[in-house]
Amino acid sequence: MSVTPFKLLNESELLRIGTALAPAVARWREDWLGDAGDGRLAAVPASELTADAGGRGARTVVGALDERKWVAAVAGPGLYGALAANLAGQVDGADAVPGEVTPVLGGALDECLDALCGEVLRAFASPSAAAVHGRALPDLAGRRGSGAAAASVNVDGERLRIVLSASLVLEVVSAPKRSIRGGLVSRLESIRNRRLKVRVDAGGVELDIASLCSIVPGDVILLDSGTHSVFTLSGAGGEPIGSGHLGALEGRKALQLTS
Repeated sequence: MSVTPFKLLNESELLRIGTALAPAVARWREDWLGDAGDGRLAAVPASELTADAGGRGARTVVGALDERKWVAAVAGPGLYGALAANLAGQVDGADAVPGEVTPVLGGALDECLDALCGEVLRAFASPSAAAVHGRALPDLAGRRGSGAAAASVNVDGERLRIVLSASLVLEVVSAPKRSIRGGLVSRLESIRNRRLKVRVDAGGVELDIASLCSIVPGDVILLDSGTHSVFTLSGAGGEPIGSGHLGALEGRKALQLTS
């Protein structure tokens, strides 16, 4: 029996995917459209964006590292004009027939979308990996629970869809998160010079109210701990830090830690 994995992406995972995807898309926009967009990119489960991705006239370019790790760029007909306007003057014949995808313009659009796939692959996988290209979006990518992710990019009011395979998504969401300021050691260094008040409780005693009311300066109150007892060193909140014996050093009371 063949078992198909089922993976629902949560908000935290989608945020990581969108964050990783945004710089690659910005680089592509800068190279091909002359702008970097709005700097924000929201990722969603692929099933939410691919339902109409294969509509009439849609153009799909797929870049893949292997059968499981791939990224697809899907452009609807409305996007041709937006890209053609930006490509005009850069590609001979790109604006020869406004609103029509000529062979010259179609090739330029494929190259443009291919460049987008390459940017995303380099951002999500090994930069040295060689991509192979196809023209078919895998059917299972749009199934709910496939684990694939997608994002919609606005280009002059038109939508460009980017679809990431489940295996490519897994590399991002399972990668170790970077620790803030270099990790735990740096955090310790940042608080090492701060001060914390500690105290030693030398003992206590129970007194009846009459005795307490009658004490005067000079009276001696015996505590419930001996001079050789082990005393506790506590933090500001009362939590024990260590323990040791009371003594004196250089004219001041002191605690010699034993544990």
